[in-house]
Amino acid sequence: LAVDGILRYRLRGLLGMSQRKPFFRLLDVIQKVCSDDEVTDSLPVLQKERNEMGAEIEQDFPISVQTISLHIFHHSVAGIHQLGPVHGLWMHCYERFNSWICQRVKNQRFPEATVMETYRVFDWVHYMVLSGNLPSFDVDSVVENETAKPATNYQLTTQDIRVLNVCCDNVLPLHPTNCNQFFSIERKVHGKSHEWRAQKLDSSDNKHVSSVVLVNYGNTKRVGRVIHFLSLPVSGINREFATTEIFSDFEQDPESCLYFVNTLSSHVTTLSFEFLSVPLVTVADDDRASILWLLNM
Repeated sequence: LAVDGILRYRLRGLLGMSQRKPFFRLLDVIQKVCSDDEVTDSLPVLQKERNEMGAEIEQDFPISVQTISLHIFHHSVAGIHQLGPVHGLWMHCYERFNSWICQRVKNQRFPEATVMETYRVFDWVHYMVLSGNLPSFDVDSVVENETAKPATNYQLTTQDIRVLNVCCDNVLPLHPTNCNQFFSIERKVHGKSHEWRAQKLDSSDNKHVSSVVLVNYGNTKRVGRVIHFLSLPVSGINREFATTEIFSDFEQDPESCLYFVNTLSSHVTTLSFEFLSVPLVTVADDDRASILWLLNM
């Protein structure tokens, strides 16, 4: 919530200016402390920022908030220098939860509330279904089928062909109508820790949802929404491209420091997948349907 800008967006209108600045600074420090990049030379600067942030919180927030927020930061920067990125420290939370589980397992006063009793109920239901004493049912039958629908036939433009041929040794014919047999349309691209999704109609609210990304577009950076991916085999290796809706220049909100983009002005282009950032965390504006907030940019 803090690292991806969600708290900053949801609470931006609930705080006065005197509290908004130190709170946003707290979120900035959380983001830096939780970063996977361990740069030892920058730790003194981070320690200074943490101290200044703590002083501002003590000045502008009640003692209860100080206790919750600042306790976990007291030794955080020093811990990075000694133990590396702080995501390993979250094992403390796991150990606390594991301790709670153990207490529930050993609960003799209320055995119906224990973990073991819950499993016994599950095991009994499973046995009754297999023995025919309970009607069989498929759990997956109540889950909406999320399989992507087959893509419509996409006709490459002449500009698309130029872009693809630059990266693929001119394997495509120059006429658009002769290109469809050379590529396949993909709905998802899986990375090491992220998944990029192509445009799909969400039946719950009748809106198109897809990955919004930051695009290295020429000498500038633009925000775009993925329409679909093109997979093109070149010398036995599949090359991925993205047909993307590129929006106009994004702007920054002076109060929350969050970025937003107007989705009314856009154009469609095809570019190499390597030009796309990881998917951004976004939310539509409550009052202006064309405004899209970019929370973790």
